[in-house]
Amino acid sequence: MADEDSAPKRSKRKGFWTKQRAIIAIIFLAGFILGVIVTNQVVDPTLNASLFSDFNSLQEKNYSLDAQADLYYSCLQQLNIDPETCELPE
Repeated sequence: MADEDSAPKRSKRKGFWTKQRAIIAIIFLAGFILGVIVTNQVVDPTLNASLFSDFNSLQEKNYSLDAQADLYYSCLQQLNIDPETCELPE
């Protein structure tokens, strides 16, 4: 029995969630939530504004090119030229 008394005793395990780990986890979650909010409210609108202006300019250019293509197509039809081949009828 003397051997049992001199053997080191095991301390009870505190578990995974110690006070320090819990604080780090809470800070991590708070930072993650704050990052999501900042991204949603600041970063995305800024990026979308520039992309939206580029989209509008490209859309206006597309409308202008479509109108010009329609004008050329109708011109070919008025001159009795086949728009598919751009050849004069024989």
